[in-house]
Amino acid sequence: MALADVTAAIQERMTRLGLAEDPDRSRRLINLVLITLAVALLCTLLTERPRYTRYIEQWASDFRLALFSPPEQQHPDIVAVVIDENTLERLPYQLPVDHGFLADLFDTLNEKGVRAIGVDMLFERLTEPDKDAELKRALRESRAPLVTIWEGPGPGVTQKQLDNLAYFTEGVRLAHGSLLVESFSGLVRRQRPVWDQDAPVKLQFPAAMAAALGVEAPDRDLLIAWHGKTEEGNSPFRKYPAHTIRNLPDAWLKDKIVMVGFDVIDLDRHRTPFNAIPDQPRMPGVLIHAHALAQLLDDRKFPAASIFLCFLISLFLASAGATIAVVHLPLILKAVISILIGTALWTGGAALFAAGGPMVPIVMPTLAFLISSALVSVYDGRQERARRALIKAAFAQYVPRAVVARLDRDPSRLVLGGERREITVLFTDLSGFTALSEKVDAKLLTAIINEYLDGVASIVLAHGGTLDKFLGDGTMSFFGAPETGPDDAARAVSCALAIDAFSQSFKQRHSTEAHQLGFTRIGVHTGGAVVGNFGGQHRFDYTALGDSVNIASRLESANRLFGTRILVSEQTAAAAPDFTYRPVGTLALLGKAQTVTACELMGHDDPAATSLASYKHAYALVSSDPEKAKRAFDELKAEHPKDPLVCFYAERLASGSATTNIILQDK
Repeated sequence: MALADVTAAIQERMTRLGLAEDPDRSRRLINLVLITLAVALLCTLLTERPRYTRYIEQWASDFRLALFSPPEQQHPDIVAVVIDENTLERLPYQLPVDHGFLADLFDTLNEKGVRAIGVDMLFERLTEPDKDAELKRALRESRAPLVTIWEGPGPGVTQKQLDNLAYFTEGVRLAHGSLLVESFSGLVRRQRPVWDQDAPVKLQFPAAMAAALGVEAPDRDLLIAWHGKTEEGNSPFRKYPAHTIRNLPDAWLKDKIVMVGFDVIDLDRHRTPFNAIPDQPRMPGVLIHAHALAQLLDDRKFPAASIFLCFLISLFLASAGATIAVVHLPLILKAVISILIGTALWTGGAALFAAGGPMVPIVMPTLAFLISSALVSVYDGRQERARRALIKAAFAQYVPRAVVARLDRDPSRLVLGGERREITVLFTDLSGFTALSEKVDAKLLTAIINEYLDGVASIVLAHGGTLDKFLGDGTMSFFGAPETGPDDAARAVSCALAIDAFSQSFKQRHSTEAHQLGFTRIGVHTGGAVVGNFGGQHRFDYTALGDSVNIASRLESANRLFGTRILVSEQTAAAAPDFTYRPVGTLALLGKAQTVTACELMGHDDPAATSLASYKHAYALVSSDPEKAKRAFDELKAEHPKDPLVCFYAERLASGSATTNIILQDK
């Protein structure tokens, strides 16, 4: 099983987990769409609620209202008659305003044929009896419908004030003159037509004026649909000082709805959305009422975007944020694109309103852009970490975790191509497994081989080796790549001894009378090889290629001839001298002109180790004195009749072959 096969298995597992990019792209897309929709819906709801986020969006609306309100013609029906500083200077006393002057003002308005009169003034004080009586008469006997503001019992209101107010307003239409000031912002943005259902006076001043003119106001709070200034910069309502009314042409006031109130600094002035621009003067209350009345009479609505349009804008921005999060672009370019999108949204929102379009939300869609981008980045980051963790866990089954960590830090090393390295290659093969597979149930066989291969793989990794591939019941591993160390050969030899010990123990645990497991043959060789990723762009195998790999494989196979379990090349023995070896011979590999001097690796508890010196002496005599060598091996065979290598040379010398050069007939 090559690493390429492992990669395919990882991809299959990632597909099951919803992490694979290609086969499960649709699931990832669905998740991204759900994130985008959820963010868009959330930000749409935040546009209306809760209060604090709504105020943030309204601040952006106020700013556009103050700077970009489209110019309008002055209102054709509503005019303001204001008592300003110049008016007050002409009166014998200022506050309360001379009641005789007011009585004359209301009589004059009636004479000029006004359509209705709204009085944004409280008459809570008595002055001169004659003038008070004149004012009471002028209010009650107005030919045009007249509405004046009223105040009920409450904190700071004395009974005397209530009595005076009742005296002047007897028989007059009354209305609440209070303005709806937001507690959080301190601005007047809304009107409340039905101010108090349970009070004697139910309607707010603009709604009472509209009712006097035959227009019924809705029973809900309304955002005031403010009028913009004219192209010349004039007020949206004609405004005349009260002391000039008698001298004005009758045509200027005939059939007009007149709103009478103060236009004096620090008196009945309030903050409105137009105060989003610093240093803007506050608006007189009478003009705020004029805006609200015009809205009711003209059935004018605040140009707020519909909830559906708000959702579409938030969805578009959330989608843009998600897209920028997933595309592979430099961070600085993403930042530039994000700034451009934000700029386009804010300037586009202002331009749309200035052109007479709706007041679209811009703060919450901006928030949708940021939240969506952040959530998708977190989601993709989580998916990427899961992918990397899965891949690291899979590769950690083949190479040491330290190597996996290095490759994780430097993924550029996992590219197609190779480099020449000196490595130590280790092959294993379980003898007799093919015969066993014909006798044992498939389920039991699978369990046995999986446990065996898992044990071998764990030993390789524990010794810092790279498990290249599974070869049926065998394995190929190497030491010295992708990381090189001075003890690569020594670790490979130590790994061979550990695998041999594991194999002996595994054989004892799983062999029965019905089936016998064989031992593990191992071949180890040190030499040059080309190591790297070989294959294609979609699937590749990290492996080693070259004669060194073939030699290690042939050494593993040569164990069959000698009856040994671990054969090591002379190059490996020289690179790992701290182990016990005994010479086997010079092997001529099939199909190769090259020969390899092989040694048998012996464990510390190997019985043959007690006669190692005698073996080496007998081996040295094979080429120099075959007769003495024959006698020496016969004596060793008598002492160690189960030593396969001793038996091999005893039989070889008996047949007349007096040489340590051995030609291998099998691969």
